[in-house]
Parts: sequence; structure tokens; C-alpha cells
Amino acid sequence: MRAAFRDIASGLFLLLLAIVLYLTARAIPARFPIGVDSGFLPEVVTTALGGLAAIIIYQGVRRSGKDRPEEDTNAPVSSRVGFTLALILGYCAGLSLVGFLPATLVFLTLQIYLLSPNAERSWKMAGAISVITTISVYALFTFAFGLVLPSTGIW
Repeated sequence: MRAAFRDIASGLFLLLLAIVLYLTARAIPARFPIGVDSGFLPEVVTTALGGLAAIIIYQGVRRSGKDRPEEDTNAPVSSRVGFTLALILGYCAGLSLVGFLPATLVFLTLQIYLLSPNAERSWKMAGAISVITTISVYALFTFAFGLVLPSTGIW
């Protein structure tokens, strides 16, 4: 199977998923007559997903006109998928054990390091991005949206 076809097929699937999820998000009943309600963030996320899907489709169409030899990258990808699934399960368990801040910080650091290209892997960069992202998400949801994120007595 050619890489361009995979990109186009993946993009179309994600675009269809984004449309279905957007329509579902629009059906969430509004709690407040004006302002940000509970359906706002799902609408934003699904719109972003649709935009990214369109980019993937565009890249696949652009790539389909060029003849390039395909790279055999199945072994590294399959091991990274396995590690990613293990990290997600660990993150879910960590949320209830240690709370949002430490679980998210560890998860993001490991996930960024795992998914970075081998030549650009850096624990310092992964850690810095994780700290900034974790604090930003915590501040956004806690102070801007007024939501309580998972925490324990430890943190």
C-alpha cells in the first residue's frame, strides 16, 4: 500500500470522524444563555481535527503525484504504538493515584521523547515542553473554565 493512499484514507476517516463528533458536540445542551458553555471546547477540538484532516488529505494528494521509494518503518512504528498504549494506560492509572499535574507531566515527557525523531531526542526539551504544556492546561481549565482537575492528597 502506498504512503499517499494511506494518508488520503486516514485523512478522509479523520474528516468524517470530525464531522460526526462536531454534530454531536452541537447537540450538547447549553447550560448558560450566553458565554462559553459545555459544548464550546468539543466544537473547537473537532474543528481543529477537521482542519488537520484536511492537511493530511492535501499532503497525500500532493505526495501521490511524486514517485518515491517507500521506507520500511513498520518495526519502529509498531513498538512505539505499543509503548504509547502502555503510557496511556499508565496515565489513566496515574490520574487517580497522584493527580493531574504529576501524571500529565510524566506522561507528556515520556510521550514527547518517544515520538521525537531519533536525531532530535532530548530529555531537556521534552521536559521543558511538558512543564509549559501541563501548567498552561492546568491554568486554562482551573482559572478560565473554573473546572476542578483530578488531584489527590499528595499534590
